[in-house]
Amino acid sequence: MMWIIRKRWCNHNRRRFDDQSSVFFIGIVLLIFLTFLVTVTTADNNTDVVKSNADVNNSLLMKPNLPFGDINLLVVSDVHSFVGGHPHEPDRNADYGDLYSFHERLKEYINNNNQMDGRSRDLWLLNNGDWLHGTGLAMDGNATNLLPIITAMPWDALSMGNHEAIYSDVLQDMKESMLPKFPGKYITSNVLWKNNNNTTSDNTNNNKEHDQDQEQLQPFGERYQLLKGRNSTVLVFGFLYDMERPSSTIQVVPVEETIEEDWFRDILTSNNNNDNDNDNDNDNDNDNSIFKKEI
Repeated sequence: MMWIIRKRWCNHNRRRFDDQSSVFFIGIVLLIFLTFLVTVTTADNNTDVVKSNADVNNSLLMKPNLPFGDINLLVVSDVHSFVGGHPHEPDRNADYGDLYSFHERLKEYINNNNQMDGRSRDLWLLNNGDWLHGTGLAMDGNATNLLPIITAMPWDALSMGNHEAIYSDVLQDMKESMLPKFPGKYITSNVLWKNNNNTTSDNTNNNKEHDQDQEQLQPFGERYQLLKGRNSTVLVFGFLYDMERPSSTIQVVPVEETIEEDWFRDILTSNNNNDNDNDNDNDNDNDNSIFKKEI
């Protein structure tokens, strides 16, 4: 009787072991199948991702319906520190990242079309000023946090707005950080910087003659700029209107007076002479015809 019970118990355990082995074997087969399925699915997904990326890249190729010419100017003005866009205004919610991307894609589009039709189009990115105030980045006239963002953009030329011209500290920060970042590109045709800003006020300084004071006035940036393109040169001026109460560190010369000054007339006269010159030397900075554009 004992032997029969033990035999039945052994047979029962053997059947249970066989059942467990079968389940274990089926589990291994199922795991292998699922692993294979995941691998195939992942490969398909990777292929889909590659195709998707290609589709995205193709869709990102710009096909703008714009009247392109040989000279194309992309001008940014009066951003007033909204470099992060306008989330509360969806119709104008574009940030500086969008601007940077738009400029790069537009430039690529123009370059590709130049290769296809053999033309020589150029694209210039210009900042027309008034980037101060507007948001917490520069509401109080402090440009410390805003200037690094602005100077990170690939500007071809910049000019001064009246909002920047109010604050002496902002102008000093611009002198120290913005102008060195864009040498020869910050254009102030009628804004003069007082070189004696850091000098002490004593009896000697107070007795200086008026003409000596005038000699200490120099352009805040550059009076003009020549943008050299593929087949053209753009002459750039940057004028600030005759604003009230600018910073005491600068002088804003009325535009009507500036255009009568010798340096301004000399530039235009020099250009006219070079237009009539048959010299084909490519090293001459003024050998191409100049398109005059005020910003």
